[in-house]
Amino acid sequence: MVKFFKLPLIVTAIVLPLMLIVGVLVMMWLDGQGLSNRELSERASKLGSATAVIGCIIIAPFWLIAAAKFGKAKRESRL
Repeated sequence: MVKFFKLPLIVTAIVLPLMLIVGVLVMMWLDGQGLSNRELSERASKLGSATAVIGCIIIAPFWLIAAAKFGKAKRESRL
């Protein structure tokens, strides 16, 4: 089972910390813009959502492909 999910785990382990670093850098950049608290909150929310969506778009294909391979191997072992 681990052989199917090794690559998705590695990709996830790389992408999640990168997303956190990007989030911190974006917050530091937004803080230096001199925006009002309301604008800062709105922009931080939008950029946080965008970062999460991009991370999911990067990670999801690896997990879906690995799950398909695992399911195929499991079905073949039953026959």
